[in-house]
Amino acid sequence: MALIDVVMPQMGESIAEGTISKWHKNIGDKVAKDETLLEISTDKVDSEIPSPAAGVIAEILFPEQTTVAVHTVIARINTDVNTPVTPSAPSPVSISESANQKPQAVGTPAESVNQSNGSFIDVVMPQMGESIAEGTITKWHKKVGDKVAKDETLLEISTDKVDSEIPSPAAGVVAEILFPEQTTVSVHTVIARISTSEKVSVTATKSTVTQTAIQHQTTSRESEQVVTHVQPQKQEQPSSGRFYSPLVLNIARMENIPMSELEQIPGTGSGGRVSKKDILAYVEQKKSGKTVAQPFASAAPSYQQTKPAPPVTYPAGRVEIIKMDTMRRAIAEHMVRSKHTSPHVGSVSEADVTNIVKFREKHKAAFEKREGFNLTYTPFFLEAVVKALKDYPMLNSSVDGDNIIIRKDINLGVAVALENGLIVPVIKNADQKNLVGLARSLNDLAARARSKKLVPDEVTGGTFTVTNPGGFGNLYGFPIINQPQVAILGVGAIKKRPVVIDDAIAIRSMVYISMSYDHRIIDGALGGMFMQKVVFYLENFDVNQAI
Repeated sequence: MALIDVVMPQMGESIAEGTISKWHKNIGDKVAKDETLLEISTDKVDSEIPSPAAGVIAEILFPEQTTVAVHTVIARINTDVNTPVTPSAPSPVSISESANQKPQAVGTPAESVNQSNGSFIDVVMPQMGESIAEGTITKWHKKVGDKVAKDETLLEISTDKVDSEIPSPAAGVVAEILFPEQTTVSVHTVIARISTSEKVSVTATKSTVTQTAIQHQTTSRESEQVVTHVQPQKQEQPSSGRFYSPLVLNIARMENIPMSELEQIPGTGSGGRVSKKDILAYVEQKKSGKTVAQPFASAAPSYQQTKPAPPVTYPAGRVEIIKMDTMRRAIAEHMVRSKHTSPHVGSVSEADVTNIVKFREKHKAAFEKREGFNLTYTPFFLEAVVKALKDYPMLNSSVDGDNIIIRKDINLGVAVALENGLIVPVIKNADQKNLVGLARSLNDLAARARSKKLVPDEVTGGTFTVTNPGGFGNLYGFPIINQPQVAILGVGAIKKRPVVIDDAIAIRSMVYISMSYDHRIIDGALGGMFMQKVVFYLENFDVNQAI
């Protein structure tokens, strides 16, 4: 029987986990290669994940609405379609719902045979309660090379609710220990492996920790050596309340970086977290003798790290409580982080877009017949923004400490409303596209955003964002900056209004445009000049251009 692992993909460099939102197949179902197997949601994109091979679904290790670390095995496909699979077998993994129950190794997979290494059983961090997202390894009862019996205590873990002894899911020899004691690990993460093959020889005389846990996420320059694990000191707790992933903590431990020093490293990850890239860059610069640390106090706190308010009680039957889904939680965190990062200031201008309205009315029928989709007003505004960004490149920048990074490429993010939130796909190299090219790119990205067909590269790398509150009839709005950008422009509803032109009253199609910008580097004068340049390009639209 040949089993193929299906792993949680990493949908972007800073993405550490994904939520399984829907399984398209059940255990026992046949699946074709590249056929949609499941849908996942991250804080950047919702995606349909294709099957890596053709075969029959042999195992589904995590149920829907479970958040899983990247590179974790989430299912297995049997490529031998003649092997019977019982569809009634437990589909999602069974998770202990109560801390009083004896914990089981969640998602213990079937044996996977490796010609050189024999048969291995994964030991995963169990979920010790519905709201528990991680556990701390307080003690290993076995070392690499030790024999262990099924259900014999293998390790002890601690959560914020319970301390527990974890039994071995199988009999065999401890082949790998992936995390040392005092490490906090996300639930469902593989923390050790047990060899069930008597032919496997594990040569180890003392506790070792392999690089495997880091190898999945670190650069190829790191070797796959087995590193001797020196008994660590008890992990310090960050006084700031800042979250550190097990990967970052392991690298810090290996590089002898104490918590007090780790607290000073600026983070570029979600919620100001220190990413693998951040700590590796810090290590390299530290070795070169450069001073790199800055006080973490300047970093933005995570939305989820905000100190919770006292519990609130509600009258029974008088409220409806809706739990945030993955996308809404991500939006909430990003918006709070942006407000903490950038001092927002706003401006509003109005533009006479009568010529654009007449041009669109004249050409929209022929355009739709030729292109197969409706010509909206948004591409006209995108074109004006691109031209204005060429005139004022400071708006096409980002801030890195005390450095201003001016982007040479103009990559326009365009907010797209979804049923449960919004997403911002990016039109790359928008300055190289004409009006029709912008319309095509926008239609393609918006359609695939709503059908969950976007790939990670299409929601990253934006340098400026345009959003359209006018699509819902609003005159204008003050959007929140899409970090790490420094400005976002909002387009209001186009309305016919009486205006004064050459001391005469005329009926014109008018629109308000609003912009929020980062006052750290964009002052009111620069913001105002940019806005007026956008107005200029809208009001002087070339009505004679071909489309």
